Formats: sequence, structure tokens, C-alpha cells
Amino acid sequence: MSESQRRAILQDWKGGLGTLDVAAKHGVSRQTVWRITSRAKRLAQGESAALKEKAIALDAPAA
Repeated sequence: MSESQRRAILQDWKGGLGTLDVAAKHGVSRQTVWRITSRAKRLAQGESAALKEKAIALDAPAA
């Protein structure tokens, strides 16, 4: 599956379509939609955690 297909699936899902609707629209299984959305959520959480760590490091006094 290409990156553009993944983006389109994620965009439709974020746009409010249900997992089954997205799967039917793109001709993929619901498991595929679930994997794509789960990965996106994990990446978003990781980015959020990385940003928090960076902010903490910036606020820390220089040694």
C-alpha cells in the first residue's frame, strides 16, 4: 500500500467516517484501517511526548 493511500484512509477516518465505511470506500479490510489509524495515534503520542521532553529540557537551568 502506498503512502498516498495511507494518507487518504487516515484523512477519511479523521473526517468522521467509521472504520467500516473507510474500509469499503478504499477496498481494504477493517484490520488495515485499524492498523493505519493505530500507527498514526502512536506516532502522535510519541511526537507529543518528544515535544514535552524538549520543552522540559529548554526550561531546565543550564549547568
